Amino acid sequence: MQFIWVSGPVGHIRTFNITFKNVLISFLGLVFCFIALGALLQFFGFRWAIEYNPAIAKSLGNVHSGFEIDNLNYFYRSKLNEIQLKQQQVNEQLLELEEKNRALTKLLTPNVKFKEHLTEKDIGGPFLPKNLDSNKSLLDVMDITSSQMSLSQKRVEKFNHFWGEYYEKLAHTPLLIPVSMVSLSSGFGLRTDPVNNYQSDHTGLDFQGPIGMPIYAAGDGKVISSGWDNAYGLTVKIEHTNVFASKYAHASKILVSEGQDIKAGQKIALIGNTGRSTGPHLHFEIIKSGSPVNPKDYLVGLNPGSQR
Repeated sequence: MQFIWVSGPVGHIRTFNITFKNVLISFLGLVFCFIALGALLQFFGFRWAIEYNPAIAKSLGNVHSGFEIDNLNYFYRSKLNEIQLKQQQVNEQLLELEEKNRALTKLLTPNVKFKEHLTEKDIGGPFLPKNLDSNKSLLDVMDITSSQMSLSQKRVEKFNHFWGEYYEKLAHTPLLIPVSMVSLSSGFGLRTDPVNNYQSDHTGLDFQGPIGMPIYAAGDGKVISSGWDNAYGLTVKIEHTNVFASKYAHASKILVSEGQDIKAGQKIALIGNTGRSTGPHLHFEIIKSGSPVNPKDYLVGLNPGSQR
């Protein structure tokens, strides 16, 4: 095929021969130009997007700038640190819960191995995230892990709060036997009075022991009276709560003073034979809401000085 090109009325006449070869070369050259132009536009366009509008770069090709990568790394590190901190807090609270367990065991059953009855609600052991979808992103997995750690933390805090309050309540209840060697000479209730041989109401327990043997507080509390009583001799009275109090009578020596705060198992006096007494012993009472009750219904633990 031949084309004739005339330039102006007296211009030159040019002829062009169009062959298949010429068309093919022209087409390939045009395609190459478009490819080169597209590559240049992509290169310079992404560079511009990365530097000036990272959101466009991410939407076009999931491309992140160096600044964004640093931010992402910082964000992931922060998430990981958050999870590690929660794990540490849970571990610390579990240790605190274990301490309360040991304290309760010592307080209530010093000679009996503590038996645990675990349920599904019990918390402990390593943290193993459950049912994490392997197709989830790293951020999703970290968020799920953090949420589960927060839930575990709340549960442990709840247990710690409950057992803390329970321990405080028990610690302020007269539960510890107040002498080292348990040898009862008189029980609670009606008995024959050792002085006049008449029937009388005995309001406590009498523990035999040599003069000078230590007397221990049966629970946490405050000394509300300390001194001489005509019937009870040298006597210490401890208020544990607004419900419970305990009395320790016939002592040879008092080691605490009125108003003093007392811890369970603390040495407060020495056994004696003062007041209305026929021999060295400790008269021990538990008073509940103003009335004496049988200490046998409450005493479950031995004091720190007891023989085991």
